[in-house]
Amino acid sequence: MKLLEYSVEGATDYNNIARMIHETGAYDYDSLYQSDLVGWSCLVVVLVSVTFLSVRHPRMFLILAIAFLVRTIAALFHFYVMPLPDGTGDANKFDLWAFAYSADGWKEAFNWYPGARSHFYPWLMSLVYLVTGRSFLLLQSISVFVGVLSVYATWLLGSEVWNDRAGRRAAWVMALFPTVVMYSALPLREAYLTCILMFGLVWVARWSREGKVRQAIWAMLLFGAGVFFHSSVFVLAFAFLVVIAWKMFSQGMSSFLQGRLRLTALAGLVVIVGALTLLGANESRLDKLGSINQAVDFQSWVSYSQAKYYADGRTGNAVYPGWTAPETVGDLVWAIPVKIIYLLFSPFPWDMRTPAHLIGVIDGLLYLGLIIIITRNIKTIWLNPAARTVLLVILPFIVAYGIGTSNFGTSIRHRAKFVGVLIMLSSFWFARLVIRRKPIDSVENKIRQNQNITTGISNN
Repeated sequence: MKLLEYSVEGATDYNNIARMIHETGAYDYDSLYQSDLVGWSCLVVVLVSVTFLSVRHPRMFLILAIAFLVRTIAALFHFYVMPLPDGTGDANKFDLWAFAYSADGWKEAFNWYPGARSHFYPWLMSLVYLVTGRSFLLLQSISVFVGVLSVYATWLLGSEVWNDRAGRRAAWVMALFPTVVMYSALPLREAYLTCILMFGLVWVARWSREGKVRQAIWAMLLFGAGVFFHSSVFVLAFAFLVVIAWKMFSQGMSSFLQGRLRLTALAGLVVIVGALTLLGANESRLDKLGSINQAVDFQSWVSYSQAKYYADGRTGNAVYPGWTAPETVGDLVWAIPVKIIYLLFSPFPWDMRTPAHLIGVIDGLLYLGLIIIITRNIKTIWLNPAARTVLLVILPFIVAYGIGTSNFGTSIRHRAKFVGVLIMLSSFWFARLVIRRKPIDSVENKIRQNQNITTGISNN
């Protein structure tokens, strides 16, 4: 397979990449499936790191071990046996970009710095290639480690919102969730974005309980880092700022009605409202979102949804039905809920066109189970301040992906980014599932009770 047969975003960038590859020589794809010393060495380092983390948290030892094991098996299966379902497109392209960025050394690599856009991830991996040399398995190994960290973060978040038992149940589900395992075994952005999102929400949950400024700052810093992997994380940061502003406004009004004035709440509210205003006035653009004004323009939503519908998924027969694409701003009233449903649960059985779609149907059923648990227990979730805050922050994120997604394959990948949150919100229900075992002495107790009945002897 020739290197230049792989598609690369942007005609100008493609020509530059082609030049760089030509200068560095042909790429031998057969070497991808040979023993890779660098990749295996990285796997060993990941194993040591996971072991160290597990020793520090003994109650998580088995969960983290299983999470590492299944992700490693998936990575090696993809590398040596056959590609995973979503492992041949962007995964190969990002490897290509990383190799190209690193082709001319450190100086040229830094000149290629792309900023907060989709090319940031392969550029970051190119820095690894500059140290170790090219190794596809190496990139997979790093994703495995980040995936295990996501499981750890899920436990932290579940424990913070509910309790340790619920956190461990959430971590078990996250460790074994099929699409999460798959994306943690591939050199894609999903594992990184999920990890950053979950750790950020840990600080959001802590802020909702304690209200400390440093907790909000940590959350915003993590969300800021997430923007470099995908601009959609900006929606999370924006939603969190709105939640903070609302809480400060509520506290300030409550104090004012009681004849007191909370200067800290007032000052914080002024700062946050000022920041939101500056963001609205700023014409700087975010990758795929455009400027802030465009991001909140309903007509832009319609145009973007239409563009995505006519661009995505047709080669794999994965495009949504035509009627789901809104044509006017008024159509957003029904189109947004419909597209969110398709984002979470598609493809539906009647949408299947190829055998590969069956994987998506099974994945959608798992999400359906999580959503049923959440909706049936929404009162419990809403009465928990931390769970309520996390839900309010994640909802705009889901809506944004619903608007911008128009095919089944992309929906499976996008929803994997926030499935950890759905699992965590459901985890208090998982914690109720108990396998009851009879006590060891239950038979002896039963015999003693029968003897007491026949003899009339009291147990007291």
